Amino acid sequence: DSNYQEIVTYSYDAYGNILSITDNSINNIGEINPFRYRSYYYDIETNLYYLNSRYYNPETGRFLNADGIISSNEDIISSNLFQYASNNFINNVDISGNSIISSIKKAIKAVGDSVYYASNEVKKRTGLLGNVAINGLQNFGKSASMFARSIFRVKNDKQADLSSSDKDVLIRAVKSNSMFNSQIASAVNTANENGIRHINENYDVTESSGNFAFKAIVGRFSYNLMGSRNSDGNWDLRVVIINEKYDFTEVMPFTSIFGFANNTALGWQQQGFVKPYYWTLVFDIKYPEE
Repeated sequence: DSNYQEIVTYSYDAYGNILSITDNSINNIGEINPFRYRSYYYDIETNLYYLNSRYYNPETGRFLNADGIISSNEDIISSNLFQYASNNFINNVDISGNSIISSIKKAIKAVGDSVYYASNEVKKRTGLLGNVAINGLQNFGKSASMFARSIFRVKNDKQADLSSSDKDVLIRAVKSNSMFNSQIASAVNTANENGIRHINENYDVTESSGNFAFKAIVGRFSYNLMGSRNSDGNWDLRVVIINEKYDFTEVMPFTSIFGFANNTALGWQQQGFVKPYYWTLVFDIKYPEE
């Protein structure tokens, strides 16, 4: 309600049958509200759900009429044209009545893709200030795969095999950090001043400044910096980050998208749904950058 109090609670079994309704409203909202299980439209008179193209019967776990596409879910189960969600009622949803989506994995990907697409559209219509803000959102959208990995692809505290797109996001996130850039500049300047041609130093980045992706997926980290000065005075450097942990450790203010996303993920991690994992990253840079 207007005071952020929960006034109606629904309880269902796996098939969508209503087990109970707790209604603390004064207007009988629990019965009036038509959007129920999986946000499907519920027909009170027939006790059926309308999935935008077909009616679903939760008592039988089947549609009333046949699907127009054979094997629409690309599995043997969907050869049964009346089946719902490939008989996986817990993990799949069918918002169109024609084909399923994995309720969590697809949602995460959709959020990342939509943020990235929307940011491209906004960039076309904004100036420099808008581009700076939108670049952060693009990186957040791209980091969705890092988050999805913590749910679907790793076991607790295991080493992750990063994809090329994951590495690209991480590299740009790390290079956006002001403390990291200051450490690189300081190491090179000190070496130049002392006539040293090689660098091999270890550093800790303890300030989580940088673009949105840095705050979302990197935070703080340690790294080894090594490299040599060329005859032209420029430096070829290698950054090695080993066994950094992807996890959520603190509550952030709910005053930004990042804070909301972080706190949601932290809650999921505490419930064992999000699994922390380790990542390693190696990349080369030139100093000064060309």
